[in-house]
Amino acid sequence: MTQRALARRERERRSVRRLRFRRSTLLVTATLLAATSVAAVVADRLFVPSAFQLDQVRLEGTFEHVDPKQLRSRVVTAMEGNFFAVDLEYVERAVLGMDWVYSATIRRVWPDSIHVRVREQHPVARWGRDNWLNVDGDVITLTASSDLKDLVQLDGPSKLSRVMLERYRKWQALLAGWSLKIQRAALTQRHAWTLTLLPTDAAETAPFNGKDLEFEVLLGNRHVESRLRRFLDSYHSSLYTQLGALSRIDLRYPNGLAVSRRPEPKSEKNSDADIET
Repeated sequence: MTQRALARRERERRSVRRLRFRRSTLLVTATLLAATSVAAVVADRLFVPSAFQLDQVRLEGTFEHVDPKQLRSRVVTAMEGNFFAVDLEYVERAVLGMDWVYSATIRRVWPDSIHVRVREQHPVARWGRDNWLNVDGDVITLTASSDLKDLVQLDGPSKLSRVMLERYRKWQALLAGWSLKIQRAALTQRHAWTLTLLPTDAAETAPFNGKDLEFEVLLGNRHVESRLRRFLDSYHSSLYTQLGALSRIDLRYPNGLAVSRRPEPKSEKNSDADIET
């Protein structure tokens, strides 16, 4: 076969390949257009408000403070669109905006339901005058409840709420071994600590009532851990015998501490106010 014949055959082969490629491209394009058209029709049908309507709201959780009726009403109000169009994130935000809701999980349940799983807040401390801290140390606002009245009171800068809760837990575990309970912990802007303690040993506290036994411990803003240990050493050795008379214990000294006593009744002549140890 001559060179001219070979060249002509090669040209014919390339022409056939180009023709096949064009046909394949047209076929793919037509298929894509058809699929897109079908998808558009299906999508339009799926998101028609009158189709696949949501008829049920299923609630899950232990409801001690959250009212299920109010929760259901909040979810129904936030449900806009049908089964496929409803914005679950919007519904979740609406639920999280309710008092006492710690977390919420929202999901669709075929063919016509929304499932809402709620976990309630578990406040572990009072914060300031009107707020609370949850288990994560976040500042939250709640409607008052009688089962919160015995929680510890924490006061300090909002940005340090988690630090304060962590310190409270650590120190309370330590003080519990000495039958002492932290009633209040305050932290100033300069990071100075003051604890209000209450003895809890029934045998020793029986003659007294409530606040008659509370006393303050001033730890300052330096070496607070060692100062707290110094207090416990003194409490174990002698201070526990003065229950009902203690008012304030100041540990902001390089060595030792200062003890302030409660004023004695006016009928008593002894007016000692401070004792250095």
